[in-house]
Amino acid sequence: MKEGILKWLALLAMLQLALVDRAEGNRTFDRCTLALELDRLKISRQDIPRWVYIAQTKSNYRTHAKSSADQNGFRHYGIFQISEEFWCNSDKGTNKPCNVDCSKLISDDLQDSLKCAYIIQDEHGWDAWSIGEIDVDDCFEIKVAGGAAGGAARGSSGGSTGGSVEHCDSVCNDGGRRRVFL
Repeated sequence: MKEGILKWLALLAMLQLALVDRAEGNRTFDRCTLALELDRLKISRQDIPRWVYIAQTKSNYRTHAKSSADQNGFRHYGIFQISEEFWCNSDKGTNKPCNVDCSKLISDDLQDSLKCAYIIQDEHGWDAWSIGEIDVDDCFEIKVAGGAAGGAARGSSGGSTGGSVEHCDSVCNDGGRRRVFL
């Protein structure tokens, strides 16, 4: 009897954690769901591997990530860890280049984070995130509905080219380079 009650309590605790994790501004993606979401938002497939890697290394895919204050008292916000010192508006300053309140960067809706991230990327390139030396180009292989697999779309200025993402079904290691099959 006692064992049965403990199992139910454990199940209820896991359900509660799952529900809390789905609250607005409290989502944690995995690499495939983030890639699919970025594709849905019409992010260039050429850029998706980099954004996924940045999200992994900076926030562990958490939309609600907010760093501790650095030595100057500034924090970093959201899935891409955007600095309130230079980019987003907070009680520490407004009229920053992204023209968005830092609190909007810890939302499950990635549009504000992506707009700001592209402003940063346009100004400073991919080095703005100090992700180290890693070759993330072409690390996603795309399978489109009714088509064959191929590398990330080249030169697309936004979104998918030729078909829609069918599924994201496996991750493997290919000669030290991670490949995600969409």
